[in-house]
Amino acid sequence: MEQKKLEERSILARFLWLSKLTRGLKADKNGDSPDFLFTSETGKIGIEVTKIVRLPGVDRIAPPAKESLHWRIIENAHKIFAGKSTERLNVSASFDDLGRISREDQTALSEKIAQFVLANTFDEKWKFFPDDDYSAVPPEGVNMLLIVRSPELADDFWTASGGGFVPTLEREHLQKEIDRKNILLPKYRPADKQVLLVVESSGGLSTHFTKLEDAVDHEYQSDFDDVYLLSYSEKRYWRLKTK
Repeated sequence: MEQKKLEERSILARFLWLSKLTRGLKADKNGDSPDFLFTSETGKIGIEVTKIVRLPGVDRIAPPAKESLHWRIIENAHKIFAGKSTERLNVSASFDDLGRISREDQTALSEKIAQFVLANTFDEKWKFFPDDDYSAVPPEGVNMLLIVRSPELADDFWTASGGGFVPTLEREHLQKEIDRKNILLPKYRPADKQVLLVVESSGGLSTHFTKLEDAVDHEYQSDFDDVYLLSYSEKRYWRLKTK
C-alpha cells in the first residue's frame, strides 16, 4: 500500500508541475478517497488518481498479469544460467502471447531460454535471435531475444522486453474508467471541488496507449468537477470536456 501511495504522489507531483496548479494549494492530511485533499482560497479540492490499463484479451488475462508472467520466466532463466556460467550478459526477451501457462511449463521455458543463451556464443558485442538465416531460433514462446556480450558489462541484466503492439486509447475505454470512479464519488471525503486525474504510461507496457489526441477530442459523462488525462511518460496533460 505504501508503494502505491508513493507512486500516486509521484504522478500527482508531475501533474501539478506541468499544470502549474500548485499556487495557493496547501495539502491536507491524506486518506483513502480521494487520494489527495488540498485547501485553496476557494475551498477544499479533492484529487483522485487512477491508472488506465489495457483491457484483458480473449484469454481474460489482464495485461499487468502477463507482464508479471514474462518477468518471472526471464528472471528464473537468469538464475538457471547463473548456476551454470559466470559470464555477465544483458539479455532481453520479447514473448509471444503465452495465454494461461502452468508453473511447470513456465519453468520449462525458463530452462530452454537459459540453455539457448548458453549454446549461442558469438564474437559480436550483441546479437538478435532469430538471426538473419534463422539458423538459431529462440525457444517456442519467445518472439525475439537480444543478447549483449561485452567484457565492459559491470553486471548481469535480464529483462522482459516492453516492445510489442501498443493499442489506441479508445474513448469507450476511457469513459468506462471515468464511470468506475463516478460510482465511488459519493463515498469520497467531502470537498468543494472533486478532480479526477486519469494517468496513461505510468508503469509497465500495460499502461501505454497511442493516439491520445483522438480520445481527448470527445465529451465525457462525469460527476467530477474536472477530469484530466495525464501522459506520464510524454509529460503532457489535457483537461477533458465533460457533461
